[in-house]
Formats: sequence, C-alpha cells, structure tokens
Amino acid sequence: MFKKILIANRGEIACRIIKTVQRLNIKAVAIFSSIDQHAKHVQMADAAYPIGHASAKDSYLNIETIISTALAAQVDAIHPGYGFLSENYEFALRCEQAGITFIGPPSSVIKQMGSKAAAKQTLADANVPLIPGYQGAAQDLVSLQQAATAIGYPLLIKASHGGGGKGMRLVTAASDFDSALASCQREAIAAFGNSEVILEKYLTHPRHIEVQIFADTFGNVVHLFERDCSIQRRHQKVIEEAPAHDLTSIIREKIWQTAVAAAKIINYRGAGTIEFLYEDNKFYFMEMNTRLQVEHPATEMITKLDLVEWQILISANRPLPLTQEQIVMSGHAIEARVCAEDPANDFLPSIGTIAKIVLLTPTAQHNHLETHYLTMADAQHGTELRIDSGIQAGDRITIYYDPLLAKVIVHADSRSNAIHKLQQVLNNFHILGLQTNLGFLRTLLKLPAYQRENIDTNFIANSNLLLPNELHNPDILHIALIAASILTLEQQQQPISSPLTTSPWAITSGWQLNQPACIKFAWLYKDNTHALQLIGDHKNCEILLAGKTWQPIIALEPINTISKRLLLTIHNQTYAIIGMPLANGYYISMPSHTTYHNLDYHFYLPSQEALLAHQQHGDNTLQAPMPGIISKILVTPGDLVAANDPLLILEAMKMEHTIRSPFAGTIATIPYNKGDIVEEGCILISIDPLPNTQVNNGAT
Repeated sequence: MFKKILIANRGEIACRIIKTVQRLNIKAVAIFSSIDQHAKHVQMADAAYPIGHASAKDSYLNIETIISTALAAQVDAIHPGYGFLSENYEFALRCEQAGITFIGPPSSVIKQMGSKAAAKQTLADANVPLIPGYQGAAQDLVSLQQAATAIGYPLLIKASHGGGGKGMRLVTAASDFDSALASCQREAIAAFGNSEVILEKYLTHPRHIEVQIFADTFGNVVHLFERDCSIQRRHQKVIEEAPAHDLTSIIREKIWQTAVAAAKIINYRGAGTIEFLYEDNKFYFMEMNTRLQVEHPATEMITKLDLVEWQILISANRPLPLTQEQIVMSGHAIEARVCAEDPANDFLPSIGTIAKIVLLTPTAQHNHLETHYLTMADAQHGTELRIDSGIQAGDRITIYYDPLLAKVIVHADSRSNAIHKLQQVLNNFHILGLQTNLGFLRTLLKLPAYQRENIDTNFIANSNLLLPNELHNPDILHIALIAASILTLEQQQQPISSPLTTSPWAITSGWQLNQPACIKFAWLYKDNTHALQLIGDHKNCEILLAGKTWQPIIALEPINTISKRLLLTIHNQTYAIIGMPLANGYYISMPSHTTYHNLDYHFYLPSQEALLAHQQHGDNTLQAPMPGIISKILVTPGDLVAANDPLLILEAMKMEHTIRSPFAGTIATIPYNKGDIVEEGCILISIDPLPNTQVNNGAT
C-alpha cells in the first residue's frame, strides 16, 4: 500500500480525497496556488507545497511543477481528483515516467478515451449505440460547416477533450454556427488546452443517464448502478440522483451491461463513468469520463462504499473489493451543487469573501445556528446527510477557478423522501457574503414537475417558473429591503456599553425632539441604490419606499446572538425571513411562497463616496457585471454598433460571457485591453447613443 499520496487538485474534491487517504493511514500531500495558501485543503493535509501563481495554467495545470513537487515530497502516488489534469494524457504519462503511480487508468487509455472523437470511434466499432454526429480529424471551418449541414440543425458543438459543460454550444441555425464554433474553441483552449471539437445531433428531450464502473488489473469489471444527471443548466449538472427513476428493468440492465462491455473493450482500469443520453426508450453512448465524477457521493450513498478507497486499492494493484453480486443498492440519494453564481443576474459568477457558513437546524421551538456546519462534511459514508466542501469563513472566491462551493447529498428510502430531506437542509443552509444558487435550488425542488419525475436535460430552460422573484412581483425585493432595515435598526438599538447609555444622543435610533423617530437607509443591491425611510422603531414603524407607504406588522424571533427570524405581515400575507448581519450590510433569506421564489439577498450600506461614484456613472457606459478577465474585444472606438451587438467577451470561472450593446450608437472609449483583469462595476465601454435612441443600460 502507498505511504504518501499527493492530491493534484484543490477545493472540495481535494478535501474529500484527503479524508479517505488519511483514514487509510496514508500521508496526504496538498499543493496550492498563491491565492490558496490558506485554503481548507492545505490546512487538512499532512504537508503542502506552493506550485505557482493564481492562474490555473501557472499552477494546477502546470505538469512539470507538479511532477517536480511530487518527486521532492517523495510521494508514491498522485490522485488528480476531477477537472484540471485528471484526464490529461500527458500528465498520466509523466507520472509513469517519473515512477509515480497515477491513481487512474493508464495514460494509453486516457489518450484513447480522453478524446470524445476517438472514444466514439472505438465504441462504434463495438456496435455501441451512438448519437448521429461528426468526430472526424478535419477541424477546419469548411469541413465542420459541411458536417453540420449533413447532420442538420439543431446540433451541439462539443470540445473533444472537454467536460463539465465547458466548451459546449447549442446551435439552432447555420447562420450562428461560425460564431458558436469560435467561442467554443476559445473556451476549450482556456479550460483544456485543446480546441478540437465534435458535432452531435441535438436530441430534443433526452435524459442524461450515466453508469459508474470500476475495473481492476485482473480483468474484473463491475458497475455500481446508474445516476440520473438530467437537471442541467447550460450543459452543467445541477442536481444528480442515484438511481435513475422510472427506467424499466430491461432498459436499466441493458445500460449497465453496455457500460461494462465498453470498459472491457478498452481494457479499462480504475474508476470511470460511461455517459448515455436516453430518449423514447432508446439510449446512446455520449462519452466516457476516465476519472472520479463530481456526483460520485450519490453512488456512495446508495452503495455504502468509498469510491476513492476503491481507486487507491486498484492503483495499488489490489483486486476489486467486491464482485458484482456482492454490490448492493439501497434507497435513493440526491446531490445538489451549491455554486457561487447569481440566479437573478443570468447566473453570472459571483465573486466575494465568505462571511459565514451556517445551518439553522430545526428543534422543537426554534432554529439554532450551527456555526461549524461544514464540519459535517466529515460524516462517514452511508449517513443520511453529507456535505462535501472546500470552503470556510473568510475564504475569497475568485475568478480563477470553478464556482462550485459545496455539494449537499441526502439519502432516504425513497425519492420523495429524499427530496423532502434535501428541501429541509437547503431551506436552512446559508452562505453569507456573496450570491449563491441556494435559493434557486430550493425553488427547483418545489416544482411539481420535478417531484413528478417529469424531467429531461431541458427542464430548467423550459421552466418559466424559475425566473427571479422580482420579475414576478417587485414587492418581494421591497419587502426584503424593509426587512434589512428593520433588522439593522433593531441591531443598532441594542444597549450600548457606555456610561452614556441612557442618553438619547448615544442611541442611533433616529430620535428627534418633538417628532417621530426617522431613519434613512440607502441600500446598494446589484449596482442599484434603493432609498427608504423608516419612521418609528423596529417594533412599530411606517416605511416609505418606492413611492408607497408600508405599515407592516412586525414580530421578531431571536434565533441566537447572530441571526434573527423576522415575521412581517403585509396585506394579510406573513413572510418568515431569516436575517444575519454582514460587516457592512445585511443578509436576507426570503422563503418560497406559492408564486414567489427563494432568493437570498446581500444588501450593503455604501459610504457616501461610493454612493457619489455610483451616481456619476452615466447611462452611456457598460459596466462589468462581474469580476473577470477580458478575453476578447470585438470593437474599437469610432465603430457604429446596433442594439444587442457583441462588444466584448469577459471570462470568469472558466466560462465566457458576452457583453452586448444595449442600444445603437458609436463606441466612444474602451479603457481596458485584452488580458486585463477587471472588477465588478468597472466601466468596460462607453457608447455615444445615436440621436433619438432610447438608452437602456440594463442590457448586457
């Protein structure tokens, strides 16, 4: 058995691997970039080594540095996790050449299956059913255009060496093919270092079914059942379940056996996932992932097995721990991915510092704050609740890496009970300091169509109910602002530890001589300022906001010294709101009602200087909707542009985001250059509108 293993990764997967490595009494060695030196995985490891600057290409993708670090640390093996170099043929080969065991398949197999094109050709020869498409060697524009025409639209362009939804574009018409191809290739190079693509016919309502397989060096291959990963957004998985629901026993058995047969054809070794698309009782091979999957905990929950331990044993030349007949499935597991992204802003990545990570656990009377909630990630495999995470309070979430913050996994005896259990956990799970998709996940789980198992890969895109709640009812945003103001005032009116406590001048309550108390708030939310006046106190007040007078009935329930539950009754509707203070603002978590959505708000009280700077932004400027790197500038000063024309491409968290013109006009200034790093709110481009053009600065 190995004595020391280097984990060539970061974040939650590095932390998850370290736990198993240390449980097996093996030393765990971590690596870290310049901005990860205080990260959780570094703190957990037995030893840790710096490997370069923040950019992934200078650190976690730097093969030579990682190999030299592994040699210096005298490790026996390297576990690549997922992403980064986990499916990189050259990295596996360099490990082999250096005499270090790569915990994964041989480099020759990675090379064979790491290319979607090569994998499809290999399995086509073995009569595995494939989606109609193109996986040829010719990668010039004309050849790809001709192939696309032969396949027909709609179709998918996919990075041949990619995964995780990156380097993938849906094209519905020939006129969009060239620009989609160029964007896909840029993203593929940035994420995987290879621009090769394949084309696939786009199925209209498929499900994404994948089979977990394991193979050892003695010719044994088993499956660990299947997962349903159909709940996706922009081709990235959001919710994963094991097993897949509503498959006939005949189809289920065929999918299992096809996956096992595919692994045997290529002489596979280690953990792998065979992915299929399923539609109208037919399934088609899509790709093989020669690594551990993000969603592997769902399989661990239903099998009570540690898949990382299996990987280590197989790489140490041990036989599979169990035969196919000995592997038993029980119950249903669901995994939800919690990401740093803003659902109310087209799911753009959210950057910021994590202030708190909390779970409000229900008791007989109140909810109590579990301040060290994420230590529950240490739960043993097979428990009913598990959280895998690599974050902690004080961590800075940056533009450089994937937005995944945590994975919440539950297990129950049935799918419906698992959904209910996951709802309970997510309803009480809060990450303060930056926007997350937690509210979006809560809403998704409540949808009747999801609960009825009526899902496919287009489920999210086709669910009109998943719009941010402000679009359904602007009053919800206003109620959240009112809640933040009441809670802030209540916090300010706590007794002051001072000899002058009894003096009205020592209390920030808005007290005025012979007049009702009046407090003015100017909250900053999503680059917009919302002003309101609160007349009275935090127990009985009248609020002036958005040209309306609000007279809520207020009830405060203290949860503990940090958080409060505020019950607001407005127009005979009661809202139970969780509030927690931030360093310069307030966090508000709104509940989900019949027509409203869960949404978490982060309101900030800006300084006068910040307010002035905000007010000085003209309507003819386009600001960065998020921090990022300018990967391409498509216009120059003096260019005439039409409304919705693409102007600039901003890259953050390995994804591209196109900034478009909100109106017709002439490009005036472009303060930045290609490759520059910009912060959220920076002015990217200014445009002089054409005469009689109505300006709408919100369109980007």
